[in-house]
Amino acid sequence: MTSASTAMEGKDSVKISGGTFNISAGTNGIKSTNTEASDKGFISVTGGSFTVVANNDAFEAETVLSIEGGSFDITTGGGSANASMKSDGTPNRNWQNNMGNGGGGPNGMGRPDDNGNGMGGEPPAMPTADNTGLTIKTTANTTTDSTDTTDSTSTSAKALKAGSEVNISGGEFKIDSADDSVHSNGNIVITGGNISAASGDDGMHASGNLTISDGTVDITKSYEGIEGSIVTIDGGTISVVASDDGINCAGGSDTGSTDRMGADQFSSQDGVELNINGGTVTIDADGDGLDSNGNFTMVGGTVCVCGPTNSGNDALDYNGTATVTGGTLIACGAVGMEEGFGDNSTQYSVLHDLGSTVSANEKLTITDSDGKEILSFTPKKTWQSVVFTSADLKEGETYTITAGSQTETVTIDGIVTSNSKGMSFGRGHGGGRGF
Repeated sequence: MTSASTAMEGKDSVKISGGTFNISAGTNGIKSTNTEASDKGFISVTGGSFTVVANNDAFEAETVLSIEGGSFDITTGGGSANASMKSDGTPNRNWQNNMGNGGGGPNGMGRPDDNGNGMGGEPPAMPTADNTGLTIKTTANTTTDSTDTTDSTSTSAKALKAGSEVNISGGEFKIDSADDSVHSNGNIVITGGNISAASGDDGMHASGNLTISDGTVDITKSYEGIEGSIVTIDGGTISVVASDDGINCAGGSDTGSTDRMGADQFSSQDGVELNINGGTVTIDADGDGLDSNGNFTMVGGTVCVCGPTNSGNDALDYNGTATVTGGTLIACGAVGMEEGFGDNSTQYSVLHDLGSTVSANEKLTITDSDGKEILSFTPKKTWQSVVFTSADLKEGETYTITAGSQTETVTIDGIVTSNSKGMSFGRGHGGGRGF
């Protein structure tokens, strides 16, 4: 179906259990609009095949967006290449020209906030999906389709969006979005499915809590990969590529590049947490790898971080406490502001700065005194500082760190062992340092 405005709209709800949908929309793909009742304004999808090309949002629910199954090929706003921010986090000065028939603000303008401020113009011309089957023609609206409490329809170009919760328990997703790929003004809950997303903004953004317990999340391009006030990872396989932070936990709302969630990087925020209890997480971030404006707690799972090459960011960054009681983590980044776990932990960890920078794609290995490999990782970028923790580390034991042509040893002499002289702001450098 082809529509000059919204392709499919239900005031109280939209329920889809199957079928094939090829949608090309001038504004939104599928939308539910009731803002007056908490049990209405939802979208429920349990199956079906969807190809959605939309100038604005592909799926927009005023309350809950629930997806249990189906296949989804989604492009919004011309795709991630048409974002108002470039992949390095600076304004894309060619954005308006890249948006076809206009859309967006003047050249050089940063991205708009989530209320649509700071941006105007007409939506871009979009490629047309394969319009087999039913064709619906409508007259273009000169106003928004309906009252929208989550975003202005003239500016938002998100793939999956909800006012209170996005809940995904199944389905196959291929997303290329100019704005957030998955967005909720409340919570996001992922319990299954396979999600591959290239985003011009955040891969996943929840103004409330974001929880992943199963499934596969592969964010191949983003400004910030995963963002929420409380981010909890209980399981699943997660990989993130981000031009800023890989995982960011901060309070407040996402209001654009100059006033983002958690802009105050030096103060701890109440009710902000990063919790990793399980799963496999791989981060490639140019900003902070794991960033919590509150506390960071790790009790399980496996985490590998290829962090920043500049000294102004950390592979691991927090403004409260960082506690590890289980799991495996290895995080590489630049020296200057590096942080490790705190001495309130119960599992041994090491924060170690090597004598010189290690080249990209050089394998890092950590072996015990018998030559047994404890950990290994091959960062894609240059690095000099590493944080690692494992249940295999033991107090009094000496371990060898080998990276490229460099070989150094470290002896565990406390719950935290560190030789770092980085700016920790009083955090993360507890324990012994005697080596």
